[in-house]
Amino acid sequence: MARRRLQSPLQWNGLLAPPVEEREIVRHYTLSRADLDLIAPKRTPHCRLGFALVLCYLRHPSRVLERYEEVPPPLLAFIADQAQERPEDMAEYRRRDPSRRQHLAEDLSN
Repeated sequence: MARRRLQSPLQWNGLLAPPVEEREIVRHYTLSRADLDLIAPKRTPHCRLGFALVLCYLRHPSRVLERYEEVPPPLLAFIADQAQERPEDMAEYRRRDPSRRQHLAEDLSN
């Protein structure tokens, strides 16, 4: 039996895109003390920032941060500020796919 699409690709993109409005960013991406404790042990600034972004994307919009995905600048700045890293560190994280894959494989249930 053929399946029909319930939503257009544009609608899917809208559902899976991270927010860019400040109110929504603060609502969905404010890191707790426990989150920061998970981020802190990472060795390099780009790993700390990348891990924070992976953690945030898994929570909302409940998907994986893709390797070459461009994170909206307001969102990147907000998360970088909380992780006490520079938004520019994201460029290095993108170059190291093994870091991203390791972060996705980590058990975040602690």
